[in-house]
Amino acid sequence: MSFKLLSPLIIGSTIALLLGIIVFNFITHPSYQITPKYEDTKSPKPYNRVDAFKRLKGAIQIKTISYDDKNKIDYQTYLDLIDYIEKTYPLVTQHLERVVINEYSLLYIWKSKNYKTKHDHPFALLAHTDVVPVPENTLKKWSVDPFAGEIHDGYLYGRGTIDDKGNVFAILEALEWHLKEEHMPENTIYISFGHDEEIGGKDGNRHVAEYIKKDLGDKKLSYLLDEGMILAAGGFVKGIDEKALVACIAISEKGYATFELSVNHKGGHASMPPRESAIDILSRALTRINDSPPPVRVTNESPFMKFLTYIASEQSMLWKICTTNLWLFKPLLKYAVLYDNVLSSNIKTTVATTMIQGGVKSNVLPTFVKATINSRIIPGESVKSTLNHLQTVVNDERVNITVISSIEPAPISSTDSDGYDVIRKSIKQVYHDREIYDAPVLMIANTDTRWYWDLSDQLYRFNAFPFYLEDIPRIHGINERIHIDSYDNLIEFFYRVISNSDSVDD
Repeated sequence: MSFKLLSPLIIGSTIALLLGIIVFNFITHPSYQITPKYEDTKSPKPYNRVDAFKRLKGAIQIKTISYDDKNKIDYQTYLDLIDYIEKTYPLVTQHLERVVINEYSLLYIWKSKNYKTKHDHPFALLAHTDVVPVPENTLKKWSVDPFAGEIHDGYLYGRGTIDDKGNVFAILEALEWHLKEEHMPENTIYISFGHDEEIGGKDGNRHVAEYIKKDLGDKKLSYLLDEGMILAAGGFVKGIDEKALVACIAISEKGYATFELSVNHKGGHASMPPRESAIDILSRALTRINDSPPPVRVTNESPFMKFLTYIASEQSMLWKICTTNLWLFKPLLKYAVLYDNVLSSNIKTTVATTMIQGGVKSNVLPTFVKATINSRIIPGESVKSTLNHLQTVVNDERVNITVISSIEPAPISSTDSDGYDVIRKSIKQVYHDREIYDAPVLMIANTDTRWYWDLSDQLYRFNAFPFYLEDIPRIHGINERIHIDSYDNLIEFFYRVISNSDSVDD
C-alpha cells in the first residue's frame, strides 16, 4: 500500500479514535450531585420573617466599622452590638455558654449531650460583626443612607447586609429557633463572631481559635463553615440553565502577599538626566512583571478542576463536551486566561501593581522610588515561589524585592466528608423546589478560616443566598443589600446545617 493511500487512512482513524474517546467521556461522565430527601423542619418557623428582617436592620444601624488605622475604630459600637444581641436573642443568652474574647469578639458554645466524650464530633460556624467603611465620596451614589437600614421593595439596604451581619444574625435566628424546639445537639457547636475580620482577624478569631483549641483538648473540629463563595444565580456559571442555582462551596482559598519593589539610584537635577533614572529602572521592572505573569496551574487536585468535574454533567451539550474531555481541551484554558480575569484568578497566581511612590519635586530626579505589588497565590504555589518568580522576571540587582506581609495558600479540604455533605444537603433542602447543583471552588479572597488550619482538615466557605452577576459590585461597594426572601432562606439554611450535623460522626 502506498504512503499516499496510507496517510488518509491514518488521519481518518486518528480522528475517529479521538471522536470515540470524546463521545465515550461525554456519555460516561458520572454525576456528582445528590438529591437529598426533603423533610419539613421539626416545627414551623417560630418567627415572623418581617420581624426577623427588622432585627437585622437594627444591627445594620450599629456602625461596627473596621479601619486599618485602629485609632479610628469606635469600639463602643461593638459593645453596643453585643448588648443588642444579648437582649434580642434571649434563649441564646440563657442556654448557650458565652465567652467574650478580647472584649469585642463573641464565642458561643452549645454543648451537646455528648460534650467531652468520644461520641462528640464538634463543629464550628463562623461569621464576623465588623464591616468595611463607606468612602465619603461614594455616599451620594447610594440610594439610601448605608447605615439607616432602610427597606425598599423587599430589600434591606446597608453596609453589612451581605458581608457579614446577614450571616451573624441568620445564625442567631436559627439558634433561637432550635432552642424554642428544646433541641439538644448530638455534637457540640462553636459559634464564633469575630470583630476584626476585615482587617485580618488578629485580635478576634485568632484568639477565638486559641480558646477553642484549648477547649477541644485532643479533639479536632469535624468541620468548620465560614462566609465565602456564593449561591450563583442567573446564568452566573457558563453552560448552566439561567434558572438554576449553583452552590459554590469554597474548599480552599488563595494565599496573599504584599511585595515592595524599591530602587535606590543617583538623583540630580532634571535638566541633566542620566540615561536611566530610578523611575526608569522601576518602571521597566514593573513592565517585565506585567508581561510575564505566573503560569497557569491546573492539576487534577486543584479546586478549579474539581469544580469542572462536579458541574460537567449538568452543563449544556457543548460545554459538557469540553469539560468532560479536559485531557484535550485543557490547553485552551491558557488562552482563555488572556480574556477572562475571573477565570484567570482561579487558575493562576495573580500579581497587580497597586501603589507607586517616588519624587518630591517636578524638576528633581528622585534617589528612591518604590512600588507595591499585591499577589493572590494559587494553592500549590507559595510565597517563596512567587517571590522567586518576581526576582527571575525582573532580573535586575538594582531592584530590591521584599515581602511586606503574607499568608500561604490554604490547605484543600475534601469534598468526600461529612462537613461538605451537610452543607450541600442543607442548601438543597432549602431550595428543594428549584433546580440546584453544588460544586467545590476556590476562594480568591481571605477569611478568618486562616486561624483554624490546625483545628480541622475540613474548612468550608459559603454564603447561602442567591447572588447574581450584577450583585458583584455591591460587595464592599455601593447599595449593598439582601432580599427578605434570601434572608428567610438563609435562616433556614443554618437551621438545617445544625439539624443535619447531628449525624456527623467522624
